[in-house]
Amino acid sequence: MVISRRDLLALIPAAATCGLTGFERPAFATDPNDTFLFLSQLLTGHRHLDADVAASLLDALRKAHGDFDQRLDALSEVLGSNTDFAELPTTSALRDPVSRKTTHEIVRAWYLGRVGTNSANGGAVAYDRALMFQPTNGIVAVPGFPLGGVNYWVDEPAE
Repeated sequence: MVISRRDLLALIPAAATCGLTGFERPAFATDPNDTFLFLSQLLTGHRHLDADVAASLLDALRKAHGDFDQRLDALSEVLGSNTDFAELPTTSALRDPVSRKTTHEIVRAWYLGRVGTNSANGGAVAYDRALMFQPTNGIVAVPGFPLGGVNYWVDEPAE
């Protein structure tokens, strides 16, 4: 069977969401770090986010926005028991401007690896592990980070 490029491209969105449904809300979601990690997984569609990066991003978001903990709790309440990534775009709860703003801040932080615009209101947190670099990880170096590590070019080639 031969599949055309057009058919393949049409299947990509469906394939991308196949494994992303059914996130399990942790029973211990009273801890803000756990709540933030769960909501981050749900909103980005990535199940395996680094908990240490999540804690750093949460700290930066708190520093940038004094009311972030309250907005995080409110977003968790708004989403309720929704654990389906594929249904998020149609969730009426995200029409609330505060929930939408909080959602955008969380997703932006994960994809850019930074919060705010400078160190006074967040700054870079995990630039080299930002989600925007995952599609080309190992193929194209993160700008400013060589694939072979620091000074990889100084080693003499093997003979």
